[in-house]
Amino acid sequence: MSQVEISTPFINHVASGKGPYVTLVHGVGANLQSWDEVTKLLEPLFTVVRLDLRGHGKSGRITTCTLDDLASDVRDVWDARGSMQEELQVYGRGGQPCPPSGGSSS
Repeated sequence: MSQVEISTPFINHVASGKGPYVTLVHGVGANLQSWDEVTKLLEPLFTVVRLDLRGHGKSGRITTCTLDDLASDVRDVWDARGSMQEELQVYGRGGQPCPPSGGSSS
């Protein structure tokens, strides 16, 4: 597993496995460990990147947050890892709509 330091708030994230990149983002109130079982299945074929969204898990604490902030966190992790080419993004947002990671929700 590898970690890369990024900007404030600190966004905890890990990468494991080998192959094309897959990013897994947990739902509100969860953390990156929500994807442990899925990660085990994907690691033989993919580099799996998981993150704790701001205010979740081991990431930095916050007082406010928007969907744009959450999308920015994902982009910041990608940038910190060297602008990797994403093959797949999976979001577990409990049925809430997700903004596209490449842009704003507004």
